[in-house]
Amino acid sequence: MTEQERNSQFGVAINAHVAKLTERHAHLSASLTAAHHLILEVSADNTPIGCAGCIGQRFEVQVKTVLQHAWAEFEHDIRYKSCWCHTARNRPSFTLASGLLELADNEFVKIHQAVAREEVSIPGDANSRAEPITSDALAEVLLAELPDHPRSKKEQYDWLVNLLNVMNITTVEEAMDLVGSADWNFVRERMDYKFPAGHVRIVDDLLLKEFGHQYMEETKALGDDPARASKLRFRLRKLGSS
Repeated sequence: MTEQERNSQFGVAINAHVAKLTERHAHLSASLTAAHHLILEVSADNTPIGCAGCIGQRFEVQVKTVLQHAWAEFEHDIRYKSCWCHTARNRPSFTLASGLLELADNEFVKIHQAVAREEVSIPGDANSRAEPITSDALAEVLLAELPDHPRSKKEQYDWLVNLLNVMNITTVEEAMDLVGSADWNFVRERMDYKFPAGHVRIVDDLLLKEFGHQYMEETKALGDDPARASKLRFRLRKLGSS
């Protein structure tokens, strides 16, 4: 499920980054199990297919990095399947290891952002900017403008190019003007993303903000999401238009 589908089909009851002591042997270890915890509720608006009988019910989703998941698996095996960590002298090793993993995760994020910035190659001359927008050129423009937002998949940039073309944004320069003049903070605050939105999702919301009902009517059938029209109506209300 994409973030867009999750935000429109489930209400977020609790959204928090949680670092908690493992319940068993918590008095023996300061080791932490970290994750981003979401308590989701099946919403009456845009209810997912097959979930009509579950409206109002809640469930938990834990979002972990690869390192957090690997640590949880390792710690579970050591903590529950052996007695190695059941002594006070071994507690510092667990604490140190979990702390190093958190530092490694932070460094991976920094590396990812730095690589994204280094890879940006926006056309600089007038002739290049006047060329028709392509998915590759659009990705470069968005990497420069939104380096802290995750990159989308190649086919999603292709779809976004189609959305832009429908709204008569057809050249690299026109795309740069759109994203360069955008009030991204307004879009973020109104949409209240629980995680940084991907490039395609946040530009889709920007276009909805800029063109309103015209955008909704002209793009509701684009793509393979049969519920896009209802999702656009829901998001348009969040953006402050009726």
